[in-house]
Amino acid sequence: MSNMLPPAVVEIMKDMPTVEVKHFAINGKDGGTRLCNDAEFSHSLHFNGQVKVKIVNGFHDYEVGYRLIGIADTEELKSFMKEHSGIEDGEIYFHESEMINVSPAISRKIMCTLDQADDIRSELGSAG
Repeated sequence: MSNMLPPAVVEIMKDMPTVEVKHFAINGKDGGTRLCNDAEFSHSLHFNGQVKVKIVNGFHDYEVGYRLIGIADTEELKSFMKEHSGIEDGEIYFHESEMINVSPAISRKIMCTLDQADDIRSELGSAG
């Protein structure tokens, strides 16, 4: 995934933290989106463990806030990913409101870094 990002974005994203999240989504083996740990959705996959995700990318969506992309940061979650998505280091998608046990300072750092990445992508897009 990071090989698709501009080098300047990769550089600022490398210091992003690992966070714990409640609900998340993954790409299923069939290519469709699979919700995980969502009790309101009957077809949700369930992961029994801490969902620790290393943030690798994200962006601000003006309609809903920050959307984040990460990869599994525990062996249990990596196994879950391999079983359900077919890729151990596949992408995990989550919304900023799904992060738990994150201090306000860390949350602000994450959002500021994502804003910087958006600015870099915008600059590169307008330069071409």
